[in-house]
Amino acid sequence: MINGEEKLLSITKELLEISKKYETNCENIIKTSGERQDILHSIEGTRYSASEGYEVYRTLRDIGERRRMLKYENKSIEPIYKAMTHPESKISELLSGLIAKCEKANSNLDKLKYSPRSNRVGQNTVNENMKCLEKPTHEKIILYKNDRERIKLTSNLKQSYNKIVVDEANKKILCSELKSKPKRISVDKIYPLQIDFEVKKVYECTDDKQSKNIINTTKHKYTEYYYDKPNNKIYCGIKK
Repeated sequence: MINGEEKLLSITKELLEISKKYETNCENIIKTSGERQDILHSIEGTRYSASEGYEVYRTLRDIGERRRMLKYENKSIEPIYKAMTHPESKISELLSGLIAKCEKANSNLDKLKYSPRSNRVGQNTVNENMKCLEKPTHEKIILYKNDRERIKLTSNLKQSYNKIVVDEANKKILCSELKSKPKRISVDKIYPLQIDFEVKKVYECTDDKQSKNIINTTKHKYTEYYYDKPNNKIYCGIKK
């Protein structure tokens, strides 16, 4: 079964790798030019024997061949690099939009119902059988470039998803089981006696884990918290 979202992510990853390869080749072309220039400067003030001269020639030839192959490769992938990096190019925007649409389509797969066109097979039987078909188990796929980005993304995604799987071979993070967002409720005018700060927001929370998640995601706004565990509320605010 072809998964449109995964295919697009794979294509996007390959295009990004090609763009990175083009930039790496440019750096190596400059490097080989420097190596060749260093040898030419060395030749100017040095007398070589026949065997030494031949070794210098072989080194120059090897550098020239490497440089030529890098140039050939860049000539081939240059159109892709320009399309991916040009300020007015809309390829990245187009791919992002397509990935978002496929992601939405995947999330709606479980809601699909089949209406039989005859009475030979019952609707419930058909829909029960369709559940056996292979469907994507993830809700979101995110690509990362390096370990530093992977660690940062994983830390942030854990606040929204219960299951996080890192596919290091393909440099992507698979997310599933979206957490329910804390429900914001109106600020009560009568607060618990333990609160001695100015309350700005009140959230409903079902357990200690969710209360910690609320604190971690709002600590850049508030300095004071009170967890009213019996009533499943957490009060957020600032000092008076």
